[in-house]
Amino acid sequence: MSDKLDLFDYTFHVSKRDIQEALESTRTFYKKMGNPRRLGVEKTATKVNPFGQVEVVSIPHNIRSMLWRLRDEGMVEFDGEFFSLREEYRDYHTADEIDDSFKEACYTALENGAVFYDLLSLRTTFSISMHTDPKEEKSASDVLETRLNFIAKELGVNHFKKNPKAAGHKMNIFSRYSKKTREKVVDAIRQRTTPESVSHYLKTHGLCKGEFVYNTKAPWINHDKVSFLDIQTLTPTQAKCIWLAETRDEKVIEALLNYCGAMMAPKPDINCVIYDGEEKMYNKETDLKKTFEELTSFQEFIEQLEAMDEPQQLLEGVV
Repeated sequence: MSDKLDLFDYTFHVSKRDIQEALESTRTFYKKMGNPRRLGVEKTATKVNPFGQVEVVSIPHNIRSMLWRLRDEGMVEFDGEFFSLREEYRDYHTADEIDDSFKEACYTALENGAVFYDLLSLRTTFSISMHTDPKEEKSASDVLETRLNFIAKELGVNHFKKNPKAAGHKMNIFSRYSKKTREKVVDAIRQRTTPESVSHYLKTHGLCKGEFVYNTKAPWINHDKVSFLDIQTLTPTQAKCIWLAETRDEKVIEALLNYCGAMMAPKPDINCVIYDGEEKMYNKETDLKKTFEELTSFQEFIEQLEAMDEPQQLLEGVV
């Protein structure tokens, strides 16, 4: 027999109280299922719980039998196969509910041997199974990210030192640059004491390997937009920025940077490029096709500033 609604699932005689009770049951069930876009009316449904486990959930008979009535009352959208609780009747998780559940799950995981990186998969499954009201200023993602940042700061860089897997997968991108470039970046990070300043430095300073080698004859590439230089920017997570800002240990900084991913550049945010330990100014609009030797040095930049009556515009965005 089909799992779709049949004659025996339909309730013929109902009161206003029956309808209200069915609505409350539907709201509770829909919240439990994560307030999805829609649900099938099969007698069972699957959901991913906050711990990433797939659960088979039975749709209560009192909901299935009342779907046509709820549709007639304008409370659900229902076509016989799928139903969706209308937005105004949904019961969303509050920010505090999400934070409390996520916090408990994270600390339980850590107590059972998990490291910080493992909590990222918890964040993913929580973001699937819990949602705040779309009208709320704080989304579920905001709540989860705030809690993760708090935990990263609470665990501190010692958590990474004890178990480097806390930072995720080791990319070793940073290690491919020259020793002078690595020393330059590590020294700059050492002088920064806030996650924001660490993030800003790495976002605005491109690391250069030399000339960008690619297929210059490929007709599908817009060569006018390809940089002459091979430039990348490191992309640390917020947790890595927190730990980089905490430590003054050069070896730990370099180790953390080797766990960072990278993006091909140049991007508009970049205002400096480092090649073999030497740092020069960079402007994507004017320097895209320049060699490293043709870029403006800091000394030249200072001389330009001194020669200007109003240097504010030239200084804008420069660290």
